[in-house]
Amino acid sequence: MGDAFRILIIDDCQDDRELYIRSLKRIADTRYICQEAEDGNIGMDLLKARGCDCVLLDYSLPGLSGLEILKQICAANTYLPVILMTGQGNEAIAAQSIKDGAQHYLVKSAVTPETLHLAIQDAIAYKKTKKIQDEEEKTLFLRANYDGLTGLANRNLFISRLEIALARSARARTAVAVLFIDLDHFKPINDTYGHDAGDAVLKMVAQRLKNVIRAYDTPARFGGDEFVILLEGVPNPHDAASIAAKIGAILALPISYQQHQLEISASMGIAYASGPTEAATLIQQADTAMYHAKKRGNCFRFYSHEMQDETL
Repeated sequence: MGDAFRILIIDDCQDDRELYIRSLKRIADTRYICQEAEDGNIGMDLLKARGCDCVLLDYSLPGLSGLEILKQICAANTYLPVILMTGQGNEAIAAQSIKDGAQHYLVKSAVTPETLHLAIQDAIAYKKTKKIQDEEEKTLFLRANYDGLTGLANRNLFISRLEIALARSARARTAVAVLFIDLDHFKPINDTYGHDAGDAVLKMVAQRLKNVIRAYDTPARFGGDEFVILLEGVPNPHDAASIAAKIGAILALPISYQQHQLEISASMGIAYASGPTEAATLIQQADTAMYHAKKRGNCFRFYSHEMQDETL
């Protein structure tokens, strides 16, 4: 016999609570530990204090109804299985209980040890499977949209947010800016101190970027030592330049790694759009401006059409 299953019985009828407890004791190969509550408030207090593996919830309770308690339970713990118990077979109530989050709906007069045991085990198995599936979906989403090392948005998510921002700015007649950042002196750190040191630098850069920009801006890692930042609602180019200057200053601060003080700097390109622009175009313009900033030893430069002519 494995670990015991903890069952919380919320029912104002003592006879019914005792019936469920006796029924579960008759299951030879499974051990159940039951807690009892005679109303929803006591049940919620027990749930918060002790937790459980499954709830047997009476539909007709004094004060808050079973369906109201069901909603509270589901709000508190999405993955806690609940079985609604009722003295009457009502298809409408059954459908509503399932819609509100219950796994099963049992009529008390039809309950046997076997039906109760099977309903509990099925409900627990379903919720465990649902939790695993949700965690897998979340993991896949994170892998698809976020950089695994720094936790910043990746290229795909950044482009998606930039497209949304450009559409929003076109409607509101506001401006959007993209900062394209390339780290200087990063390769020698990798070559001299190893990739762990390089990873530590990239993580610190990501953290410093988040510390400098506004809460609603989007920083992203494009790969390697390249980062980009989406700035929304930028009143004028001067504001983008101010943020770029702050980034340049904070990235120039030494980074402590083991017994070493690692030093980098950044070359940045800024593309500013106050009218209809494609996301790919704005990113390319910021990249071009960054190339010119690096070439001329500037901290940052704004994109201009002359730069494109020089590149060609």
